[in-house]
This record gives sequence, C-alpha cells and structure tokens, in this order.
Amino acid sequence: MQFGLFEKIIEDAREHRDFVLVTVTDVQGSTPGQPGFRMAVYADGTIRGTIGGGNLEHTARRVAQELLSSGSGPVTKSFTMEQDLGMSCGGRIQLFFEPYSPWRLTLVGGGHVAQAVAPLAQSVGFVVEVFDDRPEIAEHPWPAGVRVHIGDMVEACRSLQPALHHCALVMTYQHLRDADTAAALVGHDLAYLGIIGSRRKAHLMLENLQRSGAAPERLQKVRTPVGVPVGAQTPAEIAVSVVAELIAVRAGMPLLPWT
Repeated sequence: MQFGLFEKIIEDAREHRDFVLVTVTDVQGSTPGQPGFRMAVYADGTIRGTIGGGNLEHTARRVAQELLSSGSGPVTKSFTMEQDLGMSCGGRIQLFFEPYSPWRLTLVGGGHVAQAVAPLAQSVGFVVEVFDDRPEIAEHPWPAGVRVHIGDMVEACRSLQPALHHCALVMTYQHLRDADTAAALVGHDLAYLGIIGSRRKAHLMLENLQRSGAAPERLQKVRTPVGVPVGAQTPAEIAVSVVAELIAVRAGMPLLPWT
C-alpha cells in the first residue's frame, strides 16, 4: 500500500483533474513492481505513486495518456519485462488501467434555472460547478459536491481548463454577461456549450460569436436555444429539458432540432 496516494487523487478529483489509476494486478517471475503497486497518471504526464520505475513506468504512462486523450474505458495489459520493455528482470507483469474522466458541467450563472439544473445533473452523474459574481449565490443550499466560484465570470470562463468530457451552460442574469462569458468559453475545446435564451437571442448570440472570430468547428458545438424542445416553462421543467440534452450529448446521440 502506498500511503497517501488515495488521499492525493481524491483531492485531484475534487480539483477537476482527470487521471488514470494504474495498478499492478499480477506478476510472474522477477519484476520491479508487485501486486498492489499503484500509480496515478495525469494528462500532462505527471505521476503520483509508482509501479516500479524504469521503462515499465514510462510505457504505462504513455498508455495512460493515450486512454485519457481517447476517452477509452478501463483496460488490462500485460508486458514481458525483457521482450516488451527491454528490462533485464525477465518476468511478466499485468497492469490494470482505470481512467477517471467523469462528465463535468460548468454552470455560468447561479440563478433559479441553475439551481434546478445542478441537483438534477449531479443525480445523473455529472460533476457540477457554478460561476457567478453575486455573493448571495454562495448562500444557496447547493447539493454537496457542487463547487461555487464567486468572482468575475468572464475571467473564470477564460481561465477554465476543460477536461475531456466537459460541458458548459451559460445562463447569467444579463444578456451582456451571457455574450461575454460565451465568447470566453467558445475558445475552449468543450464537448458542449449551451446558451440559454429565446430563438431571437440565440440568433443574435451566434452572429456575435461568429463576428468575434470564433472558429467554425467550435461554433458547431454551440447549442442555443438549449434543451430538448418539450415546451418547458418553469425552472424545474427547463432543468429536465436541459439535463435530458446533456444525457444525449454524453451518449453520443444527435440533438433534436428546434423548429
């Protein structure tokens, strides 16, 4: 057991860092790692813990980074120390690669709709955070695990470091703030960017983003109006519509067009 590793990766998960947990599950003969050795590998190549060092660790790090970039699920791989890794130990080792890359949702604006969306999105497996510039928003009884950031929303959006499966919904209390935060977010490689509003507002928003120089491939990921078109009116109904759409994005399904 590598004491402190799980405490560190729990902290990293709370900080919205994706990683792959690599565990030695079986060995035959002489190997530098033993069953139970663990190592966490992050997208930038940094590691916590160890599975034995040398080219074994270098190869495992490369495989883990490939899993993170592709969004693949858990996988087990076996390596011979001499033939596959060029190490003189002479044994064989089996590693289990377990990616931690959950679907995340950033809500830009913490008003009534966001307060309805957050618990519903969390209940279906999204990791949720909220950006707002009103101190009173932090006083709302958000569900445990929802992180609330109070401050300049445009700067928060500009500084966002999206993970592989990262969605964002813009729903501030002012059209100008919607426009500015959307412009800051469209430069990021998001799985989904939704902007709440009417059809007229949606048309103007897309025109503004296009004029601001947003890349066409990024604009294709912008969804406005948001949600499955079911005639939603109240914040709770809008939350159902929006979260249904997020589930569809996660499942890789086409989004229903607004007519």
